[in-house]
Amino acid sequence: MFNSIGNAVYLVLLYFLWNAIFDSREVIAGKTFDDVYIKMAFASSLIVMYRTHVEWYISDDILTGDITLHLSKPFSYQLMYFFRSIGEFVWNMVLVFLPVVLYFVLFYDSSFGWVDRILLFIVAVFFGYYIGFCIDYLVGLTAFFTESVWGASSCKDVLMMFCSGAIVPIYLFPETIKSLLISSPFYFVVHFPLDVLFDPTLDMSLVMERLVIQIFWCISLMLFGKFLTSCLVKKVTINGG
Repeated sequence: MFNSIGNAVYLVLLYFLWNAIFDSREVIAGKTFDDVYIKMAFASSLIVMYRTHVEWYISDDILTGDITLHLSKPFSYQLMYFFRSIGEFVWNMVLVFLPVVLYFVLFYDSSFGWVDRILLFIVAVFFGYYIGFCIDYLVGLTAFFTESVWGASSCKDVLMMFCSGAIVPIYLFPETIKSLLISSPFYFVVHFPLDVLFDPTLDMSLVMERLVIQIFWCISLMLFGKFLTSCLVKKVTINGG
């Protein structure tokens, strides 16, 4: 519920911010106010929907000593937290993301490309969520060294908001920075799913090419997290036991 209220307040602030930016012009970088505001509203809602808090759970496991119990179970520590986070993902989708979608469908006269790209959008959102989970998990593993993830988590949140295009659309950046951001995993968390839905210039061949890259990031980050976990559990120092 607090996520819903917080996101609603943020969307109101976002409206006035971009309304002020567009005050003296109708189009910026080929985009109207509605184009930018709707995309930023969806981006904000996706960021909230993607929150897993996995890094904090891992930190708590190390501080309390519960990690020894989890590691003794006959299944993957990483997979355990992935399935645990699915519940939060679905909950935030129902309370935060779907109301935003419903609002813009009912009150904004915009073309979303629902008919021919909605399935690809859903697939891209799921893979984007998994990339976000893997990044959260990797941040959580820093607790093996620091026992606290506050600093790492804060840095991750700033990077995620900026590099995923959740604060400023990536297409508004200079070409060099835009190219760097599009090649990073952060782009595929938020901006790519929204490009699939909102960008009519993104043809299907480019969508499929970027979807393959998105899957590559999913597999790479998952394997890296698995490898790092296997290395770190051998050296873990636990406060609680």
